[in-house]
Amino acid sequence: RRWERRPSHGDFLSVRLGTGEVPLSSGLALDVDTGPLNEFDPLCLNAAEELQQRYATLSEQPITLPLRQYGQIAMIGHPGAARAVARTMLAQLATLHAPGDLEVAVVRPEDAAAAWDWVKWLPHAQSSRTFDGEVPARRVATSVAALTELLGAELEERLDRYQRSRGAGVVGSHLVVIIDHDGGGGGHLESPDPAIPLQALGIHVVSLLSTPRHEPRPL
Repeated sequence: RRWERRPSHGDFLSVRLGTGEVPLSSGLALDVDTGPLNEFDPLCLNAAEELQQRYATLSEQPITLPLRQYGQIAMIGHPGAARAVARTMLAQLATLHAPGDLEVAVVRPEDAAAAWDWVKWLPHAQSSRTFDGEVPARRVATSVAALTELLGAELEERLDRYQRSRGAGVVGSHLVVIIDHDGGGGGHLESPDPAIPLQALGIHVVSLLSTPRHEPRPL
């Protein structure tokens, strides 16, 4: 259902990455008094413990990433694979979140322009502050420096709102930024105030990297 998730929902900005094993929401408990005065049949006790372990998780369940909880995320792997996952994430976000609650931006090199060309059609990518002629500019840039310049006024506004609210929480929409380094390292989007993490400003950056060497530094 299009744009159904709102900031008040628990799954706001939660994206599905794949499937895997997850723990049971209510784990199985083995209520056995194994004190020295109690004796149990070792075969029965072992069978009970194996049963508990066997059903401690569920397989083939959705694995999700709660973007709302993070300001910087590094997706490390082959450039093509990382880009495919990031495109899927962005498609989910644009489908399930309204432009008034979520804004998106993309940094990509020129040789990856075709892979991200579709982003220009998303209403979430249109800037309400900057215009390209008579139409809103798209938050798509070829470098982190260019995007920082494009977002300059917005970053300062987010910082001002945060300071006025005294850190009470994000006021306004969230911003998800995908930085496609095409396997290399081309810089990272920084908070306008080094003492305040991006996540506190409602900004969530996903960097596509081929090696941990280029990961953004923790705040």
